[in-house]
Amino acid sequence: MKNLLRFFYRYHSTILFLVLEIIAFILIAKYNSFHRSRLFNVRHATLGGFTTKFDNYSQYLSLLKENKALREENVRLYNLLPGSYFNPTTKYIPDTNKTDRKFYFIGARVINNSTNKQYNFITLNRGKHDGIEPEMAVICDRGIVGVVKESTNNFATVVSVLNREFFPNAMIKRNRYFGYIQWSGKRYDKVILKEIPVHVEVLEGDTIVTSGHSSIFPEGILIGTVEKYVPAEGIFYDITVDLSTDFKSLTNVLVIKNIMKEEQLELEEKTEHD
Repeated sequence: MKNLLRFFYRYHSTILFLVLEIIAFILIAKYNSFHRSRLFNVRHATLGGFTTKFDNYSQYLSLLKENKALREENVRLYNLLPGSYFNPTTKYIPDTNKTDRKFYFIGARVINNSTNKQYNFITLNRGKHDGIEPEMAVICDRGIVGVVKESTNNFATVVSVLNREFFPNAMIKRNRYFGYIQWSGKRYDKVILKEIPVHVEVLEGDTIVTSGHSSIFPEGILIGTVEKYVPAEGIFYDITVDLSTDFKSLTNVLVIKNIMKEEQLELEEKTEHD
């Protein structure tokens, strides 16, 4: 209490001045229409600015929730696709009964990504606890992304398409001639489609998709479109493909589990050694 009294005693002149200034300001605004109008405009402009910022922040939080809901719905719809089952006419089977299911999709977010190296990798915020294991395909809503290299309980690393040691199978959708794609190590938006014979008709704008000739990627995942093609190595083309996936803005991905992978590989290995 003594400190409060001492404060008022020490600054009483300043406090009195401020009180009189406020009273004078109120009287001017009250009995002068011009000043009253100006005060009204300033007050509304200030409050309007705060309100706008608050609304923007609220919309941002709402947008985060909506995006999460959309990602979850996207994963659910992928798991309902006929291509996730052996028989395309099979209707939806709940996750507790996967007797006819071939592929299962797991949603994940990119938390680290490189595009300017020769051997680029991506890190995901999902791992073994979420069912993610090495050699699972990774895609996004625009197309192919890569393949899982390693996984821990909570994270996974992915060999990106932009990695010079990654050669996924690919085919021209229009005529189904297949080869493989290879990144040149230069531009992050282009790859080269290899081993397409020169007698095959190739057109600029042709759609390039995964061929399905492996136990990793399902058939028909978009890779990109043909930009140009030139004969190379005598009997094959070098086909430049514009990637459909924008690796510079990659955020949300889907990891694909081939449920029957082990059975397929076991049979192929047995046949190979017979």
